[in-house]
Amino acid sequence: MQRKPYHDAILKLREIDKMEGPMMKVRLLERVNNMIKDNITNFWQGVPIDESHLTITQDTKIPLYIYIVIKCKLVNLAAHIKFIQEFTTTYVHESNLGSNLALYESAMTIVADKERNILLNVIDISDFVNSAFRMDQSFASTVFVDN
Repeated sequence: MQRKPYHDAILKLREIDKMEGPMMKVRLLERVNNMIKDNITNFWQGVPIDESHLTITQDTKIPLYIYIVIKCKLVNLAAHIKFIQEFTTTYVHESNLGSNLALYESAMTIVADKERNILLNVIDISDFVNSAFRMDQSFASTVFVDN
């Protein structure tokens, strides 16, 4: 029986609730990122293709991170990411850890905006809904605002 894609990484990401400090959370995200890299490497193992054609950029990883964010089903993942952003140093933000953190933020922004659009298509759009979702900006941008 074959495992679902990225199953171990999804399970590991769910452990973020158990981590207390921001650096513990960052290190967990780093382990998840390494698991994702291992999954990608294992997928291409034995496939006769030039490795130079297998370059994966931050932009090409976003759909994969969207998949993982959705599958992990963590309703408070945005809060964890915001916590990490607020309570880690500039050094962390400018390092490889920070660029991986940006992948999660991008994935969550896309998912949140998609959910917002679904909600707006399903419910009656009243003045309350319009003001709650701030139609002039994305739903996720209200979560990831720099003060």
